[in-house]
Formats: sequence, C-alpha cells, structure tokens
Amino acid sequence: MRRVRFVGNGGLFSGQNHLQLRGPLETRQSPSLTFTFPFTYFLTPSQLSLGTLATDARRVEVWYAHHGWLDARFDGWELRRVRDRDATRAGVLDLFGHVTPGPRSTLRHLDVTGDLKTAGTTLRTAVNTSAAEVGAPFDLEVMHALRVSMLERLQDATYAHADVQMAIDAHPADRAVDVRYEVLLGQRARFGELRIEGLSRVDEAVVRSSLGFRPGQPFQLSRLRKARQSLFQTGLFSLVDLEPDLSMPDDPAVPIRVRLTEARLRRLRLGVGLTYDYFNLGPRVVAQFRDLRLFDTGVKLEADAGVGAIVGVVRDDEGASGGLLLTGLGSLTLEYPWLRSGKLALRGGASFRQDAQFGTLPFWRLRAEVGLRYAITPAFSLSAGPVFEFFRYLEPSEETLLAARLQFGGDFTGAEYRLLAIDARLRADYRDDPIRTSRGTFWALDVRQSIPIPSPLPGGDSAPGFLYTRAEGEVRGWIQPRFKTLQKRFPLVLGGRLHAIALVPWDLDAALPYPDLAFLGGPTSLRGFRTQQVGPYDALCSYPTGRPDPQHANGRPYEVTRTYLPKGGALGLEAMVEARYDVRYGVGVAVFGDVGMLSRRYVDVPTAGARGGAGVGLRYDSPVGPIRLDVGLRPVFSEDLAPASYIGCNPIDRLPRGFDVLTGGVVAREDLARRTFPLAINVSLAIGEAF
Repeated sequence: MRRVRFVGNGGLFSGQNHLQLRGPLETRQSPSLTFTFPFTYFLTPSQLSLGTLATDARRVEVWYAHHGWLDARFDGWELRRVRDRDATRAGVLDLFGHVTPGPRSTLRHLDVTGDLKTAGTTLRTAVNTSAAEVGAPFDLEVMHALRVSMLERLQDATYAHADVQMAIDAHPADRAVDVRYEVLLGQRARFGELRIEGLSRVDEAVVRSSLGFRPGQPFQLSRLRKARQSLFQTGLFSLVDLEPDLSMPDDPAVPIRVRLTEARLRRLRLGVGLTYDYFNLGPRVVAQFRDLRLFDTGVKLEADAGVGAIVGVVRDDEGASGGLLLTGLGSLTLEYPWLRSGKLALRGGASFRQDAQFGTLPFWRLRAEVGLRYAITPAFSLSAGPVFEFFRYLEPSEETLLAARLQFGGDFTGAEYRLLAIDARLRADYRDDPIRTSRGTFWALDVRQSIPIPSPLPGGDSAPGFLYTRAEGEVRGWIQPRFKTLQKRFPLVLGGRLHAIALVPWDLDAALPYPDLAFLGGPTSLRGFRTQQVGPYDALCSYPTGRPDPQHANGRPYEVTRTYLPKGGALGLEAMVEARYDVRYGVGVAVFGDVGMLSRRYVDVPTAGARGGAGVGLRYDSPVGPIRLDVGLRPVFSEDLAPASYIGCNPIDRLPRGFDVLTGGVVAREDLARRTFPLAINVSLAIGEAF
C-alpha cells in the first residue's frame, strides 16, 4: 500500500480531509519515501489485507456520523496498481475510498437537567467555556468533552461522586441533533485515607509533605492535579498516579490511592549544542550530574559542566576576528527541600563561566550564593539570600579600560569588580501550562541590594564598591477569547507581558556594574532588535598590529578590530503583545507587537525615545518544546545610523554598526539615511515562547 486517499471528501481544513479519515482505519499507507532509494532499505511498507476493507468501510461511515454527517455513505474501495509484482519486488497499490458525505447536521438543542439550584453556576461555566455551540455542526467528541468538563468541575466543587449522563437524539430528516445531560450531584466529599504504594528508598513523609492536602480537607480534583505536579517536581518519581476511590458513594470520605514509581536517584546526561549570534558560531559540549538523595541524607546535588568555543570573537559586522575563544561553564548546587513539611528549602551553590559579553568582550565570572526558598502555596513562593560575584574582562587593553569607564560611569577605572548583594525573589505562577501557556498569569519580582566592596586598581589604589538597589518585575497574562458567532471554539490565544528594570544608585553620580544594567532586545524582548542591542552604543577600535597613520590610504593594510558596546540603561521598560493561532497538527502562526524604552539615567527619562516594532511568526510544537521563528520589523532609529561615540578610532575606521556592509565606507549621516532601507528586519529562531 503506497497511499490511502478518498474521493468525495473535503479539503485540508474541511474537517474531513484524508488524514482525518485515515485515523480510524486498520489499513495503513506506507511511510513517506518508502519506495525511494535508499529509504526502501530502512522503512517497512504497509501490506494490503482485503479482509479489513469491509470493516474499514464501516469505520468511515461511523466516523462521519460521529462528526455530524448522519447521511454519509461509503460507496466502495478502488485499487489502482502502481507497480506490478515480479520475482524480486512486491506489487504496489494505491487505495481510494469513495464517499458521499451529504449535508452535515447541527446541534439543535442542548439541555442540562438536575440540581441546577446548587451547581447551576458551575455547569453554566462548563457549557460556556466548551466548544459546544447550539447551531454549530454536531461533533460527538465535543459533546463527550463537555460531559467530562462538567464532571471535572463538579468534582472540583467537592462533589466527588457526581455523575453526568448524556443522551443523544438524532433527527436525520431535520439535519438536527438534540443532546441532554442529566446531572446527579451526590453528597459533598472530603479527602479520606491516603494509600501510598511503590516506595522503597523514599520516605513516606516526603510524599505526604509534597501532596499539599491531608485527610479531612474538602475534596477537590484540582488539588489532586497540583499534588501530582508537586510530586513530579521533587524529581524523585518517574511515574505518579493519584486515583480517588469512588466505590462507596455513601461515604463522604474518599480514599486516595497514590501509586508511585521511583526515579533513578543518580543520573548523568551528556549533550551537544550550537549557538549563532552576533555573527559568531559557538559549539559546545555539556554534562549534567544529579543525585536526588546524596548519601541518603535528603540533600539534592546538581553539577553542570560545559566546554566550547566561539569561532572568531567577532568585533564588527565585516567579519574581523579576534581568534578562537574557549568558553566554559561549571556549577555545583546543593539543596535540602524538606524543611517545614517541604515548604522551606535551603539552597547553596557556586558557578564559574567564561564567555563573551555581547559576543564581543571576553570575560569570566565567579559566583557563589546561598538562600532560603519558602513555598507559601504551590504557586506562590519567596526566596532570599546573599550572593557574591567576581567579574573580570580578559586581557583588557587601554581602549577597553577607557570604554569601561564610559560604560560604568562614575569613578570606575578598572575592567573587573567584586559585588556582594542580597537577592530576594517573589514568584506567583498561575499558568495552565508553563511550556505552552494558553490561560493564566505569571508574576515575578526580583530585588537586589548591593553591599559595597572596594575593587583593587593598578598601582595599589582601590575603587569604591557599588552601592545601589536593583528591582526587576514582570507580569504575563494569557486568555483564550470565545466568539459566539463562530461555529466552534476559535483556536486563538492572546498574550501580553509588562516588564520593568530599575537601578537606583544611592549616590546618583556613582558607578553601576555594567553587566547588571538594563538591556533590551532579542527573541524574548523587543523582537525587532538583536539581543541586548536596543538604544545608543559606542564603537571601540583596537589595532592588534599597532596603530597606523591616521592619514593612511583607504586600502588600510593594517588590522583593525571594532567592538560595539551598547550603553544599556538604569531604567528599562517594555510591553509585548502577541496573538497566536493554532492552525493544525502542531503548526501555528502569530502576530506580535513590542514597544520599550531605555534610559541611561532617571533624569533622562523625558528625552528617552520609545523603541518598538511588530512582526509575524511561525510556531511548531516539537517534542523539545515550541520551536519559534519570528520576523520582526521596525523603523530605523538614530542609533542605527551612527554610534554615540567612537573610542580610539582613526577617522577612516569610524563605521557604524551593521551599516558598513551596506555603504562600503564612511558617508555623512544624511547620505547614510537616504541610502538605508527605511525598515530594519530581524529574524530569530528559538525554542520556547517569547513569554
């Protein structure tokens, strides 16, 4: 069997395409490329069985009836020979099913009976949020989904023994279907005995403390879902099943059967990765080791390590390279999450990272921190603790030190710093799915208070440490609008994000650590800009083979490396909105708009211009998460035409970022504006949603 197709059905988005009709069939078509060399040696073709065709014909008619085509008729199968059988090869056939769908029936009446005085609001909510719509085409799957939704909402309202019975009356002559639901509430219930199964190495107390409920509390189905998620998040279990025992409807206490399969307490993972950004190519190899109960003490250990390289630390958009930069990452984290019945966790760790900031400035950073995390509720948590960082740029030149002074501001005169701070984090997560969110909200607030530590300078002097407060907050929200005029639920998700970063130095003229400033732009920020490239920037020139004569010929037989450094800001604000439409089969499209503002100092807020853009995107739900391709469009802003300042550059080497490729040399700003395309285009490919 090469292909299985149908004649008389609808197109791709008709609700009766080839793929949908093939779903219930026992007869299968062969995988794609089965008959193409060399795949014919690796793929297994499907064989034709004449005995299944009569049953499959019945399945097609039943499928049509379940989706509203009550008069649909299957007219027969047609076999078309593609290749004859010979001594060495099997024959190949295409199978065509001929169908006459007829008119589609609609849902004429939808009635709900029972104790509506007690649970009327709950039942109306289930009906109003379902895809069932009077006047829309009848679909048995939608009606079953509504029954399940009503049952789950009743069980979440403490009616554990509730039952919803469905009756369907079809009227083919009227092309109509009537559906009735009879609701039986039963008595209110509470959680009963916990029956925990499958434990061998994990203490039962760990399970009970992670559930989030105890016997005697009102029964709610949502609590069972949250308990299942909480048990998974411990990392101790690979399989979690919480099943209420509803065999005794007269008993208000509902026993809960907790069936668990313990995960491997120790796990080693290896992986490879590749990044491409700022015209740099970065391969890497990573490893992760995890021990969930270190020495049977209940302490969790996580160790990460990675090595890689940046192939050419690119300093400008012409492709000038600073060579090969080795990159690395190492971290060790210890956590004890079982204090106060699992609500309080003690955590500590250290990490080292060597990389290139903005793809241009090589650095290394050492970080150590300890902290406490308190889960006020499963969705609401607070954590706090001290953190220490030692940051250093690699092999800073005189020009780099000059750039650092301009970027850090104040009296900062070195290319390294030490930072001691107290970090506090607040999280409130009410999303229905943290990976593919369609409803809910997410709130976050991070506050850092620095403690000054002097940094040594060349010559034995020292620079005063940083004294500032940093606050970063965001709120995200998603909704699924419902349109009464449409026949069925519209697969549309609307999302929005508000994000703000503010750094307040206690002395308004004091320095701030450059890596801690606010930077905007990128796949999860303003998507019309490259990562962290919103706003003015400085162009830094260095000459590895020596500084040439400023009046040298245009041929420039000398080596020049340009580094473009965004200025960042002490205040950053951004708002993002997106509409995501799920087409079919995991593929979706999106339109978005982003706007933001970046201010170097608070006094500059009135003069800080807004930046923004809009674009379109493509989404695909892959096994590793949503794969996202976004194309952002935005106007050309003033910083696109020239940097804020040139540092150490000969006049002939003063080129703006990105536009030297288009102009081939330095021209007046007015001429550059006329020779530049009026819109800037930024394309990003990422895994995971933008927010």
